[in-house]
Amino acid sequence: MTNNGGTRLEDVLDLMLEEHGEPSLKAVAAYSRIHPEHRPALVDFAARWAEEKHLPVTERPRDYNSAVKAAADAFSRALHASAGPVRLSELAKSAGLTLQDLARRCGLHASILTKLDGGRIKPGSVGDALPTMLGRLLDVSSETALASFAPRQNAPVTAGFLNPSCFQRTETLREALMSVGTDLATMKELELPD
Repeated sequence: MTNNGGTRLEDVLDLMLEEHGEPSLKAVAAYSRIHPEHRPALVDFAARWAEEKHLPVTERPRDYNSAVKAAADAFSRALHASAGPVRLSELAKSAGLTLQDLARRCGLHASILTKLDGGRIKPGSVGDALPTMLGRLLDVSSETALASFAPRQNAPVTAGFLNPSCFQRTETLREALMSVGTDLATMKELELPD
């Protein structure tokens, strides 16, 4: 089974098991952030693994599929509670790139991708061209790339006293591009919404 980006589910499962030994909540959460397109299959795999590991064949329910579905649903709820949206830097790392490498390949200033990674650029101001380009470079869907721009959870109020930069305002992609002197041709290629 492969996703639109080309990463095979079997390869993702092999890597996860090699790194973590079993599909624990921590392992599935980590690999779901990196490969969100395989999240349902990872959850199902973990539920089936747990059922096989903990219930002898004689004790398995007669309705095996509904038991596995119930276990997968419970695992999915726990995973959803623990896993936040994948960050652009995590996607880049899984592709063997840094944000600086990725910015170079996109023809953008590194600070733009740093702001996108930190959720400091309004996702609605990005348009379709940049997520499509990033998705192609990172071997993920454009939807996954766009989701990685989501604003981060608000920092606790005390964090503002320790690090005032955690309260930086969000800006549009156009504003961010203009602030670093991006040329008009590049801005036009990005097909930014008005």
